[in-house]
Order: sequence, then structure tokens, then C-alpha cells
Amino acid sequence: MDVRIGFHEIELRSRIKACGGKWDASKKVWRLTYEKVKELDLLDRIVDDKAS
Repeated sequence: MDVRIGFHEIELRSRIKACGGKWDASKKVWRLTYEKVKELDLLDRIVDDKAS
């Protein structure tokens, strides 16, 4: 799942990295499994790249 967080959210970025999240520079989103997104309570930050 792709999630977007603000540049200033340093603590959250650290938590995402600790859970195995990977930065996708081309899309400017963090990539995580759905389970980790749910665990970190980031469901409202999922980026739906199919939405136009």
C-alpha cells in the first residue's frame, strides 16, 4: 500500500522505517503492507493511484 506523510512528520517516518516501509521517490509515497498501515493507524493516508 502507498501512504503519504508530511515532510515534517519525522517521528512517523521513523516508525514507518522501523516497520519495514520503503520510500518510493518517483511517487513520493511510503510503501508498506496493509497490515502495517493498519497497525500504524494510517488507513486515512492511503494513496489510491487509480483515483483521478
